[in-house]
Amino acid sequence: MSHTWAKSPESNGIIERFFRTIEDQLFKLHNFETLKESEKAIGDFIEMYNKDWMLESLGYISPCDALENYYKLSKKVLDELEPEHFVIKSSAAGKS
Repeated sequence: MSHTWAKSPESNGIIERFFRTIEDQLFKLHNFETLKESEKAIGDFIEMYNKDWMLESLGYISPCDALENYYKLSKKVLDELEPEHFVIKSSAAGKS
């Protein structure tokens, strides 16, 4: 069973690439003595990856910066919409 977004087959490749990166950059370089030590290292790696890792697929910006840009663009688009775009029209209106 695949846990990827519908109509987004590339999402499986994205997570597989992340797993390869964490394996190459963390697991192949460190031998962890305890589960707690490995959990901390994984958490630190994910935080660094999201904040500092420049990804070619995102135009050489970090995942956090890409998400921030997405939210800014979404807000700009929503701010530019006219109020009538937000009116919910019922198909049952006026029927008896």
